[in-house]
Amino acid sequence: MVVPYGGLAKSASRQWLDAGTLTRPQVRDLLVHTMSTIVRDVLPPIEQS
Repeated sequence: MVVPYGGLAKSASRQWLDAGTLTRPQVRDLLVHTMSTIVRDVLPPIEQS
């Protein structure tokens, strides 16, 4: 899960810093909500298998 999340973080950061299509708060919200979803909804079924 770390590598895909890292790719999302890298891409979102580029959109903020290079392209200017996202703001810092938008990137933060995206990353925080994505990590929360991974921890809450994705990891438990994986750990059970």
